[in-house]
Amino acid sequence: MPATREMYDGTEGTPLDATEPLLPQEGGQSAEVSTETRAVLIALGVFAGAVALWFVIRLLQILARPFISSGAQKKKPMKPVAEHLQPRQPHSKPAAQQAPGRSVKSLLKQQHGKGSAAAQAADAGSHSPLYLNTLKGHGDAVTGLGWSPDALHLATACEDRTVRIFNLTGDLLSSNITFKRKNLTKGLTDVAFGKTSSSLVVLTKGTLEAAGLTLFSVDEKGAFSIVWEIANAHEGGAALTVDGCSTSTFATCGQRTDMRVFTSAGREAANLNTAGLTNHGIALSANGQFLAAATFTADVKVHELLYEKNGDFKGTAKVMDLKGHTRQVAAVAFRPDGKRAVTASNDHSLRIWNLAVRYHQREDAKLLVDVQQEVPAGQSYTHLAYGTHDVIAAGLERTIHLIDASSGALLQVVEDAHTQLVYLQWSPVPRRIGDDEAYILASAGDRRLRLWRSA
Repeated sequence: MPATREMYDGTEGTPLDATEPLLPQEGGQSAEVSTETRAVLIALGVFAGAVALWFVIRLLQILARPFISSGAQKKKPMKPVAEHLQPRQPHSKPAAQQAPGRSVKSLLKQQHGKGSAAAQAADAGSHSPLYLNTLKGHGDAVTGLGWSPDALHLATACEDRTVRIFNLTGDLLSSNITFKRKNLTKGLTDVAFGKTSSSLVVLTKGTLEAAGLTLFSVDEKGAFSIVWEIANAHEGGAALTVDGCSTSTFATCGQRTDMRVFTSAGREAANLNTAGLTNHGIALSANGQFLAAATFTADVKVHELLYEKNGDFKGTAKVMDLKGHTRQVAAVAFRPDGKRAVTASNDHSLRIWNLAVRYHQREDAKLLVDVQQEVPAGQSYTHLAYGTHDVIAAGLERTIHLIDASSGALLQVVEDAHTQLVYLQWSPVPRRIGDDEAYILASAGDRRLRLWRSA
């Protein structure tokens, strides 16, 4: 019988007729809930154990894989008897099967040696009528170069962490041109001379490509002495190039959107935002008047460098905009006297500008020449150098073009000048070559530093 409980109507000892089933107490409910929870926990434990077992099995399979594969490699299939008895034919293996047995040294020789296709292509440039010489001695790729103001010395930055200053006081065609050298502990990005041949600034790259700047004084015996050093020139960021000028002012181009001006005393005098998403390079006119950057945008902002009456640098001011390109500008350069500029854009145009305007009265630069670049569609010159003699050197990958600045006409083409061109710069003054005088173009790429005469 089900358990019942007597019910009373409030009168002592008088039960009600109705009976009701005895309900479970609260303690019984707790026992029932506890049982359900226990079942859930058991199920979760079983599932977790299964997952853990699966991970252990997979781990054992991974650890055993090298031993299984090595054992499988050792089990070579037996050759048929007839094939085994056949005499071995010399040189029967195709060349493709011999490649795994080649040494690293032979592969490097193929990549960089005289027999490689890349080296042969670069050597083809030496057959140009403009070719003068290749300055040797670099142990790795050349990353930057700079002429001295008198064009008697040429400095280079190299991936082998060595600064070299070539002595060009003698015959430019000589095969024994000597150089001074300075080994550094940091990587090198670029170099630039100051007001004299004894003042050389070096752009370095440290941890995480952080840019540093060091000014050296170089004596006649080739001894380098540090004048000043800035360990973190771009607040931890990388820099692309450094330019010098006749006022002993130096400008650096950050990899992001900054360009900075430093005085000959090592003081940062200006920090300019190019507002162009990213920088491609900068140009500082040799007379120290104008500074501009080629950026991801289609316009180029021209800044004037301002000086006190005694020649001390005092600041900058944006004075002009070079407008008209429809796509990003890949390169910009000034004529040394600051009166002309050239820009190359991904819109396939090359533009030459007159800067000798009344910019203090807000007059913008005048467009003189607008021509199409002689490069493949969708590409642009990435390096420009504007010579005093109104010849522009324009480079893209392996090729150098010489262009008449007055008309934009293509004067000369040098194919395969380098395997990959990284720098172009005209000599500040002409040099004598035999019975003639000519401006000299220096180009850098791969491990080569080359000299070319003007067209």
